[in-house]
Amino acid sequence: MGFAEENIVLDVILNTAATIKEKETKDYTSIPMLIRYLEIRLFYNTMDLLERAKDGFRTVNFRYTIAPTSKLDSGLLPFNFSKKQIQNNLQKGREDAQRAIDQGDNVMTDLLIKYTDLKNAHQYEGDYHDFLEENVKL
Repeated sequence: MGFAEENIVLDVILNTAATIKEKETKDYTSIPMLIRYLEIRLFYNTMDLLERAKDGFRTVNFRYTIAPTSKLDSGLLPFNFSKKQIQNNLQKGREDAQRAIDQGDNVMTDLLIKYTDLKNAHQYEGDYHDFLEENVKL
């Protein structure tokens, strides 16, 4: 039952935005600091899962990894979106998906991991969109 790992192809869709730019936070109060922390932590937790999956299943083809290249619209409460916010997020997702397909197999997966590694090493200050502008044709 099942398939050999080398016959498995995964297309990964992330809903956590890699839109983390360096910010001056010295004047943040408790709530803005908490929101900033949660935004950063969610992204790194998600990327940790992706990297562990790739490491644990080395012969699986992680063909496309699609991550938001711009901040997604959100409501005041989780999963409380207006119709316009949903439409905007879907359009952003379609554009990011098409970009991944246009780049070819494994390209966006590898670029997202490279971007994350640079962020972890504090060697890149821009967000994922900035990184892609420097590394692929947008």
